[in-house]
Amino acid sequence: MQLPQGHLRGQFWKSLVDTAVDFSQRYRGQPPQSKHISLRRAGRRRAEGHSPAGPGAAQQVLEWSLTREILPRRHLVVFRDISDRATQAEAALVRQQQQAELFAEVTLKIRQSLQLPEILQATVTEVQRLLQADRVLAYQVLPDGTGKPISEAVLAPHPAILGMTFPEEVFPSDYQRRYAQGRVVAIPNVRDPAAGLADCLVEFVGQFGIRAKLIVPILQSPRLAGSPGAAVPPALWGLLIAHQCDGPRQWSAEELALMQQLADQISIAIAQSQLVENLEELVALRTAALGQREAQLRLITNALPVLIAYIDREQRYRFNNQAYATWLGRSPSSSGV
Repeated sequence: MQLPQGHLRGQFWKSLVDTAVDFSQRYRGQPPQSKHISLRRAGRRRAEGHSPAGPGAAQQVLEWSLTREILPRRHLVVFRDISDRATQAEAALVRQQQQAELFAEVTLKIRQSLQLPEILQATVTEVQRLLQADRVLAYQVLPDGTGKPISEAVLAPHPAILGMTFPEEVFPSDYQRRYAQGRVVAIPNVRDPAAGLADCLVEFVGQFGIRAKLIVPILQSPRLAGSPGAAVPPALWGLLIAHQCDGPRQWSAEELALMQQLADQISIAIAQSQLVENLEELVALRTAALGQREAQLRLITNALPVLIAYIDREQRYRFNNQAYATWLGRSPSSSGV
């Protein structure tokens, strides 16, 4: 506990740690020496003068070991302050909880909404907030090899790149193939030669202030891409990208895993959106075909020199030809009234 030995010698241990545990009673019958980890106490960190800190002081977390009967009716308790380690563990748990909440939120958004732009915008906004990145975007690769960001969340004063179209040279076909195979890229410093980026690419990303980037692919189902064969690998729809612009950044494995999970959810949203679009297109085609057949039927019945009409169970006219209208004075346009 960072106290000089001279200040510890001869003191009763309860004066150093605020606790009500009686070690001599609670651990009676255990082996002579035992170790206990992460025992949280209500004790407070002590200042340089070894006086108790104020009410706002951080709670101390101790790791301690007990050696019984080193002398008759004397026990040795050794404490080690692991507060920093515990604080880091708590922060990691908070991040994991936030990531789980984000994943659940995006999943719920996909189930509730059929609008892909809305889902993408919600995703990049929440990822930017959680990762504290300067820019997060969804980048779509177009059939001609060019690409453009279609959703973006960016912090000021960094420039927005939403709506810009980038030529094929920015994302060559060999890079597209690698990402289609599941490649992920985490670059802590684009200016570091170890990153393996060409000078021209470093200069290009420098226009947008990019110092570090994290990239995961967004894949598309082969059937939705127009290849019904089951053996065809997924096609590359685009990329989910995070940028750090204020300096280099070491991306963690948890951040990379989160991006991959969200990219998978975006793939589901794309499949869902495309299925709806295909269904709407099919309905429109069949509706047009039905209208065309109805027009042909009316043309044929109007040419026949007989009275033709259709009346439903409720005695309402649903259809009649021109001869019926001429003889009985009912216009074909009033059918169904």
